[in-house]
Amino acid sequence: MSNLRLAVTLACVGLSLVVAACGSSSDDSGGASATASTTPAKSSNGIDQATIDFGAQYTGLKPGKADSSMKPVTVGLVNQEGGTPSFPENTKAANAAVDFINNNLGGIDGHPLKIDRCVMQAEEDGQKCAAQFLDAKLPIAELSLAVIGNTAYYKTAGAKFPTLIGTTSAPADSVSPGAYSLGGGGAAVLAAMAEVAKNQLNAKFTSVITVDNAGGKFSAEKIAIPYMDKIGLVHSKSVYYPQSATGPDVISALQAAQASKADAILLDPSTPAECISVYDAVKTLNLKAKVVATPICNSDQFVKHAGGKPEGWVIVGFGVNPRVTDDPQAKVFNNIMAAAGATPEATQGFTPQVVRDFLTIAKFAHTIGPDKLTPAAFDEQIKAFKGPAFMIPGPLHCGKPSDPASPTLCGESAGISQFSDGKWSSLPNFTLPAS
Repeated sequence: MSNLRLAVTLACVGLSLVVAACGSSSDDSGGASATASTTPAKSSNGIDQATIDFGAQYTGLKPGKADSSMKPVTVGLVNQEGGTPSFPENTKAANAAVDFINNNLGGIDGHPLKIDRCVMQAEEDGQKCAAQFLDAKLPIAELSLAVIGNTAYYKTAGAKFPTLIGTTSAPADSVSPGAYSLGGGGAAVLAAMAEVAKNQLNAKFTSVITVDNAGGKFSAEKIAIPYMDKIGLVHSKSVYYPQSATGPDVISALQAAQASKADAILLDPSTPAECISVYDAVKTLNLKAKVVATPICNSDQFVKHAGGKPEGWVIVGFGVNPRVTDDPQAKVFNNIMAAAGATPEATQGFTPQVVRDFLTIAKFAHTIGPDKLTPAAFDEQIKAFKGPAFMIPGPLHCGKPSDPASPTLCGESAGISQFSDGKWSSLPNFTLPAS
């Protein structure tokens, strides 16, 4: 299973998003009105009492506001934005989590939680960001998502302080000392997609189409296809469409993948626009197959194009889909994002993983104590953490990863959801089988 566990979720690298500024700041954002599927009592900053209760239980912190006169607890945030590709939604998610912790959970035992932010736009920025955090003597950092600069970052940071990775997106994310990802990585997601086709959709034949870039080819040829063969799922060859695909390009790809006889279509896209093209092509060709895709197709851009009802589509991600609004943890996440004015980003890219990591950092910091925060203390907490982690299924084993070839991956599970009969619902979670 080692090839699978070395997988990376490279499907996300083509996201076309709003450009954000480069620099380093604490970037706290104010509260705004929240939206929720129920109407419990809200705090003055729009957070439901149920969200506060959950946050306090998960982190161990006490409800209240941080004391601005106390010394802040500062953690690093690395994100790729301002260039191509760009993931500014992750910075908004980080700020939303910190706002929630400071405004509703009393900070870290009264101490305000603060972000020291660094943006990567080129490979050399990895060295810059790691050096910035080392100079500031930060005890821990979050690398939310980056596809360039990762190797330089880890080479400079080494294991001098631990880094939590929101979404593993480059080979170095899976193997670098001092780095940890609480999720199951791309291996779990791609394997789960195959299992859904076989066991949930009962597919007798599955078409495989993927964006024609290095990530798409690696994911298909080294991960998805071998796993499909292993479980006996009959499938087409992997057919690639160009990154700048037009509607006719996608129709041709589906025809080459024999989608007319398929019960399921496995789609590994790089942008929501590709999801739209596949949706339109499926309708044009009058195909009966259900589409199984990554969270790239969970974006508002795609879902709105489908009239809010992408019937039969399955989304496989690292954990709970925020669109499953009756899920208790999805309610908490959506409320945190809405209160910070970040509702549009709740279903964009991989923001749940960023909120997860900041809440978990707060949990570790409370356990250690705000006056005893060191890289070694955080590293010890991470390695001892067995879960459950916010918004992801399955046990964790950061101290003893299931596959030594991918030592940073603490988890081994994926979350699955489907739009059917007018609503989003969760399907059973998936866990990678033992090697």
